[in-house]
Amino acid sequence: MKKYLKNFKDFVNESISDDDIESVFGGLGLYSLTQEQMDFLDQYTDGRWSYDSYTNVVDIDGSFNVSGSDIFDFLGINFGKVGGDFSCYDNPNLTSLEGAPNWVGGHFSCDNNPRLRSLEGIGEVKGEIYSDLNY
Repeated sequence: MKKYLKNFKDFVNESISDDDIESVFGGLGLYSLTQEQMDFLDQYTDGRWSYDSYTNVVDIDGSFNVSGSDIFDFLGINFGKVGGDFSCYDNPNLTSLEGAPNWVGGHFSCDNNPRLRSLEGIGEVKGEIYSDLNY
């Protein structure tokens, strides 16, 4: 019995990479947001946001406006539904819309982002899409 306990203790004490943890626990609904991501959502959400740890998706009951904030990306946040507008215009370092909402109930504004080359990532938008690029 002691032999098995020693082997188990060795197994537990082995270092496990973040990728290993993600592959094991991510599918079990154990995703979580970082404090930086939560602060980001609190700062730029007009309304309430909620997070689903099973799907790793943030929904917003209201609008999200990160315009003119000099962001590079959405900090790894995956947006699901945004009931109001989603605005990310005037961000000269924004290069991708990865994580953009799957559904927007209002307008989607992403114009005046000179490094943005594609609108890939935009889901269904009920209102207008404002962009310097063709959709």
